[in-house]
Amino acid sequence: MTPTETKKNKNEVLEALRIGLCKLIYEKLNGDIRIAEGTLHVDFIPTDCLPKSNDLNKSTSLSPTDLVTYFDTGVCGWRTFYVDHLQHLHIMVRGN
Repeated sequence: MTPTETKKNKNEVLEALRIGLCKLIYEKLNGDIRIAEGTLHVDFIPTDCLPKSNDLNKSTSLSPTDLVTYFDTGVCGWRTFYVDHLQHLHIMVRGN
């Protein structure tokens, strides 16, 4: 995958996460498969877990080009994964 394709795919993933709550399946660096429910939509992130700047677009765009940062609602914490390790992404619930 070229850097341009990675960036396009990352942008699509970030857009889906901003729309609402998503089901994610990806391979972790240790080879384990992670199934998670995650988001970048403020309706699904507890207020005390929001980035200090309250700007999710800024905080997620600062990560390396192939790394996606999201809020994992199952563990109530921020997680990252490499976009090329993503196996499945599905928007389950759309935010307001």
